[in-house]
Formats: sequence, C-alpha cells, structure tokens
Amino acid sequence: MSFEDRGRAAIRASSRYLADPSTSLKDAHAAIKLLQLALSDVIMVAEDRKRRLARQEATSHPA
Repeated sequence: MSFEDRGRAAIRASSRYLADPSTSLKDAHAAIKLLQLALSDVIMVAEDRKRRLARQEATSHPA
C-alpha cells in the first residue's frame, strides 16, 4: 500500500467516523485533527511529486 493509499484510507475512515451521529464531540475533534494531518501529508507528497516532475521535464526539454 502506497503512502497516498494510506492517506486516502485515513481520510475515508475519518469522514465515515465524523458522519456517525454517535461520535462524541471530543472524538470528532480528534478525528478532525487526524484528518487535517492526513490531508497535509497527502498535499506535501503531491507537491513534492509535482516539483520532481517539473525538474525532470526541464532537464529533458531544455530551452
């Protein structure tokens, strides 16, 4: 399972947990914090991948 897959799974699980009406406010806050961390990690990986691809394109297609 890739890093992105784990992040997506965490996001899906948190979303389902938050949608459950029996989730306490304290647990909802904790789930939101975990969701924020998972989203931040996924964004960080995506931005890094985008920078690496841009570098590869720049070296393979010099101006």
